Amino acid sequence: MHSEEKKTGKADRTKPGFLGPLFSVLAAFVILISVIASYRNILNSGLQFDDTVEIEGNDLIKDLKNIPQLLKGRRGVAMASFALNYAAFGHDAASYHAVNIIIHIINAILAYLVALSTLRLSGIEEEDAKKVSALSAVIFALHPVQTESVTYIIQRMEGLSALFYLSGVFLFIKGASRQTTLQGMPFYAGLLLCYWLGFYSKEVAITMPAVIILYDFFFFSRFSVKGVLKRRLVHAVMILMLAFFLKGAFSIVGVPVVETAMETARDVSEPSAGFGMKSIGPVQYALTELNVVVYYITLLFFPANQNIDYDFPVSKGLFALPELNSGAVLNIPIPPPFASLLLVSLFIAFAFYLSGRAKGVLCRQPVGLTGGSTVFKGNPAHGANPALAASFFMFWFFIVLSPTSSIVPIADVMAEHRLYLPSLGVFVVACLGLNRLTKKVFKDDGKAGAAVFYIVIIAAIVGLSTLTYRRNLVWKDNISLWGDVLKKTRSKARAYNNLAKAYMDAKKYDLAIPLLKSALSIDRNFEEIHFNLGVSYYNTGQFDLAKKEFKATVGIGEILLKRSKVKRPRMLLPARVYLANTYFITGEHEDAVKEYTRLLNSGGVDPTSTAGLRYNLSLSYRELGRLEEAKKELTEILSQNPGDIEAMRILMGIEGLKTKSKKH
Repeated sequence: MHSEEKKTGKADRTKPGFLGPLFSVLAAFVILISVIASYRNILNSGLQFDDTVEIEGNDLIKDLKNIPQLLKGRRGVAMASFALNYAAFGHDAASYHAVNIIIHIINAILAYLVALSTLRLSGIEEEDAKKVSALSAVIFALHPVQTESVTYIIQRMEGLSALFYLSGVFLFIKGASRQTTLQGMPFYAGLLLCYWLGFYSKEVAITMPAVIILYDFFFFSRFSVKGVLKRRLVHAVMILMLAFFLKGAFSIVGVPVVETAMETARDVSEPSAGFGMKSIGPVQYALTELNVVVYYITLLFFPANQNIDYDFPVSKGLFALPELNSGAVLNIPIPPPFASLLLVSLFIAFAFYLSGRAKGVLCRQPVGLTGGSTVFKGNPAHGANPALAASFFMFWFFIVLSPTSSIVPIADVMAEHRLYLPSLGVFVVACLGLNRLTKKVFKDDGKAGAAVFYIVIIAAIVGLSTLTYRRNLVWKDNISLWGDVLKKTRSKARAYNNLAKAYMDAKKYDLAIPLLKSALSIDRNFEEIHFNLGVSYYNTGQFDLAKKEFKATVGIGEILLKRSKVKRPRMLLPARVYLANTYFITGEHEDAVKEYTRLLNSGGVDPTSTAGLRYNLSLSYRELGRLEEAKKELTEILSQNPGDIEAMRILMGIEGLKTKSKKH
């Protein structure tokens, strides 16, 4: 502290602090440069897994006229952003990655502003507030756990949701800091807009009212419910919006929901999330999430063995040791959920303790306004004010994480992108602790303590940037990505199938076949595996084996068609096309005719593909001597495309055969 502060025991809030306003500009610049340096290698990465389905294969985003329709759907704001991206750059993967990087940079700067505003409201010295906020934002920006939310294009949903969430919190701080409610109204209007945009980017933003009310209770109302009620209008509107959002979200917990290919690797009647799931119930999921939450925290401190498809063990009982699948690689042993329950309870109890400690001091002190901002004039040396901020950010972690780590089951019990926004809470608490530690250790030499803190910031930039850059190398393509998964996840058919699919895309069918066989040994009812294996056999000339797999795909697809609400299972139609073509190649023309006829009568075939089917059907008819039927199919082709020379040539050949037949 400065000499004046030592006498009064209070931080001088009128002084500009370290580097004055230039510090925040410098912090933003450091975030910008370090993020670009850490993520520059992803600009050479292509579309990954879900990206090909949700972006490349999504016709709706290819026309800006569809934006109103996109906005009406789930995650419509994020999907509309993909439409804008496509309108500007088409399917250029680098452009999608660049937008994701920009969103992440904005989020890191917003994280700095929210943390700084919060620490200032807690009465923390200006220099300490800036140091802690800067380090927290740098870690948020560069931590390798964030790569799944930035590098994985489809997870722009997570990044956009966080952008509007952080913007909403910051706008609330600005609005509540105004002298009158009327002055704060423009900021509150912005907050409500951010809540809407955040929820329709991704549903995890649904917790924003809880965070806003808690923020008001802690920092503006001084633990007074009456104080919170002063802003009851904005809180009431947010709660009404919450009720509206929850009404729509009931589809998530009650009926089948198509999330992404990552969460629904096959067409099944079971939902990918919600109480309708059969593979995992709410009790099992809640027990599993206790362990997941603890694992998340360890991952933030020790980001090793990262995985896009974790093989995390499901817990069967509170005191039962979860069974780890063979080949699963995790950072720590997974304990019975009871042990994790104790740890989580201790974390939450400590958050309550810190808030109680802060309340005990702050409620005995006056509240002042400095530049329109509420300031708790406590003694920073007492530790109550940092405790208030630490308590809030601990609650932040659990509140923001709660939609995916509660009792509502989700098919994938763990995913790194779910940590994106919650992680900020852990980072701020850790940096507050580090700041407190350095001040204690160097209490007689404040300059030395500050120097150590800045060394930590530099080390964080270098170390985390290196880890993030290396992690992004895994995202180079699907072969490297799913090859990495199989080093850590050996019991999931999806991992084998996706690596095999990557090899198939590279025309390396011989490498795909053994992987697909391994996948079938885990799950024989996974229709996509049968289909991919059939295609691999087909392209390596093993037609008898290919037929077997295509028949299996069709059989599973027909069962799914009867059992589920899916209009047409994904692989059913392409499997029939391949099966018909295989019959044609092997000379089984009777079977080929049956399959081609069934396909053409189904009404589900893309019009651009019907000509090819009719062409092969006409050839099968010709081989069977059914010349009139062959002629009919060729005539149909020519009615759609009069310039089809090949069809005309075959038709002339058939006419010649008919003439010869008449002569004989």
